Amino acid sequence: MMDERVRDDRALLVVDGLKKHFPIHTGILRRTTGMVYALDGVSFTVERGETFGVVGESGSGKTTLARCIVGLIEPTDGKIVFESAATQKNDVSRRVQMVFQDPYSSLNPRMRVGSIVSEPMFIHRIGTKADRATRAAELLVRVGLRPEHARRFPHEFSGGERQRIGIARALSLDPKLMICDEPVSALDVSVQAQVLNLLKDLQIQSGFTCLLIAHNLSVVEYAADRIMVMYLGKVCEIADSRSLYGEPLHPYTEALLSSIPKIHPRSRRKRFVLPGVPPDPSRPPGGCRFHTRCPYAVDRCRTVEPSLLAREDRPGRFVACHRADELSLTGYVE
Repeated sequence: MMDERVRDDRALLVVDGLKKHFPIHTGILRRTTGMVYALDGVSFTVERGETFGVVGESGSGKTTLARCIVGLIEPTDGKIVFESAATQKNDVSRRVQMVFQDPYSSLNPRMRVGSIVSEPMFIHRIGTKADRATRAAELLVRVGLRPEHARRFPHEFSGGERQRIGIARALSLDPKLMICDEPVSALDVSVQAQVLNLLKDLQIQSGFTCLLIAHNLSVVEYAADRIMVMYLGKVCEIADSRSLYGEPLHPYTEALLSSIPKIHPRSRRKRFVLPGVPPDPSRPPGGCRFHTRCPYAVDRCRTVEPSLLAREDRPGRFVACHRADELSLTGYVE
């Protein structure tokens, strides 16, 4: 399956069998006594120009995935191919940029905004000091701020304005892939909409591809073209936004869609409440990772791990569930 994806000219990013295991150290000698399986065989592609959403509850491996792609942490195993296998690591660091979740801790409080935005250009030795200052002022205007804001410090801005500064910094190198790790989760609801609209406008203007990580399914539905659902370091399902919300194929996707708050106060729909809590990622269950909480689980789910397979009857859809052909699951109903 992945060989065909690699040959697809539309693919900007190909992730094949990605694993990230964090060692558990205990005792005075800090011996390794176990592993946290944050990512355990994740495979997907991101096409040029699209917004690819990644959803899942806390602990599913979303942020670890983003940090592996951008190069902040080294994967344990697997491949990450950006544009082509011949792309150098330094080129990838320029072409892939990240907007972090917390707009308060992601900006250096001792640096002025102009220096924060222009720092990536300084690191990669792009332009003169005057050129970088001019470019930083232009980027601040593009994200809805003013040129004179370059002389201020981060503490002088609100959370939404700080996130705009983070977006301007990410744009400074004209990236081909922008990774947004829950960029609006720390913001007020009204500000969330402004930042999401800003990202969509900037994507149209600059043509970058966006990998959007979120736990708010309404945010992903609004912004993403395709969506990948993760659970405990595994991929459950990949589909376009409309198909995923209208006709989920994996029970975990059904549970996530059921958790979306109702828009109309008088609307009635069945709530799919999952029992228990996610298993310990250092001791994941055998078989399907989701079987301990799945109401549809059978003996095969407890012993055999399902593969992420393409659905021939639904082009572009992938699901990792033994009973995907048998179940008729409920999508999101307002």
